[in-house]
Amino acid sequence: MDFSDTEEQRLIRTSAAELVRRLVPPERVRALFAADAPAYCPDLWRGLAEAGYLGTLVPGDGGGAGLGFVEMGCVLEALGGVLASGPYLSSSVVAVEALRLAADEEQQGQWLPAIASGEKVLCPMIDDQTGGGFAPVAYAHTADALLVASGGHLHIVDPTAVGVAIDEFPSLDPTRHFAAVAVSSAALAAAARLAGPIDAAMTARLMAVGAAATAAEMLGVASRAHELACAYAKERQQFGKPIGSFQAIKHLLADQRVALEGARSAVYAALWALDGDPAGATVAAAVAKTAMSEVALRIGAEAIQVHGGMGFTDEVDAHLYLKRAQMDAMAYGTSDHHGRLLAERLRDLAQWTRLT
Repeated sequence: MDFSDTEEQRLIRTSAAELVRRLVPPERVRALFAADAPAYCPDLWRGLAEAGYLGTLVPGDGGGAGLGFVEMGCVLEALGGVLASGPYLSSSVVAVEALRLAADEEQQGQWLPAIASGEKVLCPMIDDQTGGGFAPVAYAHTADALLVASGGHLHIVDPTAVGVAIDEFPSLDPTRHFAAVAVSSAALAAAARLAGPIDAAMTARLMAVGAAATAAEMLGVASRAHELACAYAKERQQFGKPIGSFQAIKHLLADQRVALEGARSAVYAALWALDGDPAGATVAAAVAKTAMSEVALRIGAEAIQVHGGMGFTDEVDAHLYLKRAQMDAMAYGTSDHHGRLLAERLRDLAQWTRLT
């Protein structure tokens, strides 16, 4: 079985990287930190729509490209590499998958083309977090609708409806925006709901999609942090030599590269499983998220160390990559969550082996 990129996937990887580097230079990322700045770059969102990337997972008859999760991963890796802001993962990945699984033809026709064109943003809350409390949701304050799981169904909730409270709050990662969301039972009762029910298996599938997609973004984050550390190690002089020539730095960067390639294999195995091995996708996504969280956090911290004291300041971008990795590590299940899931699967496998 050949797991190498197809020609189409190589083209998507290259073109997506070129697009985001052009539309999201570091100074544009930092410009979004201002209090009066938009939540995310409108030029990037428009560019992603024009290139067809917002509709990567949307079927061709729904106005999208009709591609798979591996192709989507190529786009998310590019977005992570430039610390791009925007609800791509929420709207164009998890929400699209939820619509594909639970919406009827009319509902898909209403939402999928609009998501693919960038006209609508749909932010999901898929693990039934309502219960009268608040749930943190990325870009909820910019959404055209919230996709809320409750009572065995997914509800399309108008964020401006009575009974919906959305309060933006600052987070560790200044490159993205989060809001605390509370949806009352009355607002859910008044909302339209997707035709199909959502059960435990579908919730697990959507969480696996979110975990694998987040791992793909983290791969881009960690890869770029490694590149920044390597570039600085070649440039910074100490005792008349680049610090990259010193064994401590040289071995650290080499170990980063080895760890990155191992994590990359786990990430793309999970993305491939979402397309080709649905039964194994939950385990593969848990492995990818756990491995990528460890690698991204380590490389992010080490990149700061390579930069020395400057790495902690606003003068360099290294600390921004660590902050993105820290926030991503909490999204769609922490390492502890996925570790417990994997332990349960191993226990079940051991019991089955004894019985047979």
